Amino acid sequence: MPINTSITRKRPVSNVGEEQPWCLIESDPGTLFANLSTTEIFTELCATFGAKDVSVEEVYDVDELPSKRTYGLIFAHRFDESTNVPIDWNEKDEDRDKVFFCCQLVTNICATLAVLAILFNVDHLTDIGDHLRELKEILRYVEPKVY
Repeated sequence: MPINTSITRKRPVSNVGEEQPWCLIESDPGTLFANLSTTEIFTELCATFGAKDVSVEEVYDVDELPSKRTYGLIFAHRFDESTNVPIDWNEKDEDRDKVFFCCQLVTNICATLAVLAILFNVDHLTDIGDHLRELKEILRYVEPKVY
């Protein structure tokens, strides 16, 4: 997938003048794809990334999940920093290295990152394409906070 080098993004600056480790991008894909629903936008995004036979569906009740194979669910809820408790990882967990986890550094929701994480975790169940397989391999050992 070619990268559009004509697009430049400015990293936000914190209150103390330091650059933040993320770039601002369009947060409302509806402005870019006015004729598409949210599910169509994310289905198109998966296809553009290279994933084959993947569709995104909006579900309002987990008891009514689609009868098709479900690869993942995205729950969006407000984060309460006061309840943030560090997780004590079990170093002997055999499945730990099989799960791709992307640490989100921004405090607002990013469904694109959630979709990528789901695709990275189901690459053994469906064809996510060469581009995503290569990206997953590159990101596997990258620290979450890169400046």
